[in-house]
Amino acid sequence: MTQLSPRVQAFIDTVSKKHSPNFVVKDKAAKSGLYAAASFFARNIFNPKIDTDYATVIGAECWMPTRWLNEYYDTSLLEILAHETLHQRDHHKFGQVPFSFLYLLPQILAPLALLSILAIWFGLGWLACLGFLLLLLPLPAIGRMWLEIRAYRMNMLFLYFVHGESEENMNAFAKHFAGNFTGAGYYFMWPFEAHVVSMLRDTSHWRKDPIFGEVLSFLSKEGLLNFNRLLEAHQIISGTTPPK
Repeated sequence: MTQLSPRVQAFIDTVSKKHSPNFVVKDKAAKSGLYAAASFFARNIFNPKIDTDYATVIGAECWMPTRWLNEYYDTSLLEILAHETLHQRDHHKFGQVPFSFLYLLPQILAPLALLSILAIWFGLGWLACLGFLLLLLPLPAIGRMWLEIRAYRMNMLFLYFVHGESEENMNAFAKHFAGNFTGAGYYFMWPFEAHVVSMLRDTSHWRKDPIFGEVLSFLSKEGLLNFNRLLEAHQIISGTTPPK
């Protein structure tokens, strides 16, 4: 098992495991099981950097690159874990099958092309069934985009409340994250950069969704919040409305 700092382990024990009781962090250098298969597929098809530049969650296992575990500061690891914890919360909230189906749309429908075997006796119906193979293309994936937007709002929360980034820098980071949506890392899931930036800059969700308050509460107890953002953070934690 990967050795984590007491602070990072405390986050897993008090926040992550609240939403996913079996949550555990694993080192990608020791890949095995389902992650080994997923890594092989992604590495050779669309994302050659999956083992070095991405966290991957399968079930309750959060696989992280070795470099991250060895070199990243606690705040960086906590940001990644908060992102993945939100995914885990959604996974349990929506259910494994609906979550996976939403995340893998539309490509998950491509196997329906196998219906062409059954339709071969019904005229040209088998050709229509082969059309499902087109879903293997990097088409816009609204379910995956929506689920990732929810998680990347956690990264934006850290940038604002922990690192104290300015509005200008927040916009720059939103554009940077948008590159993940438009690029190969998530199989070109949403090519509309301006739309992604707009959704990431919508901070109202920090107040609407209790998990953001849970994360801020942990960060506050650990003394990790930026001093200039303490009042705003505690308004979210307490559920109060900011002064006009």
